[in-house]
Amino acid sequence: MQTNSIKFGDLLVRLNLIKESDLVDSLKVAPQFGLPLGRTLVLSGLLSENELQLAIEVQTLVNHKGYSLESARKAAHMVRVDGIPPTEALTKQA
Repeated sequence: MQTNSIKFGDLLVRLNLIKESDLVDSLKVAPQFGLPLGRTLVLSGLLSENELQLAIEVQTLVNHKGYSLESARKAAHMVRVDGIPPTEALTKQA
């Protein structure tokens, strides 16, 4: 059975919130500190709290509700560039 679920780290890369190399590095470091990937990225300064919150919400929408990655990318851009709160960015893309 094939699944269309996207992993959290892959989603962050596809949303252009982090680079692939940042993901690889963080996946190595996170277990050493016993922290989830998202928290590790925030603590390392690669991701903001709002970007983390958006990615968490978007992952569920993409994996279970058919939300498009293109809409998710636009919402991520609004959060990162315009400073719009995650919920508002998602609402504007709905």
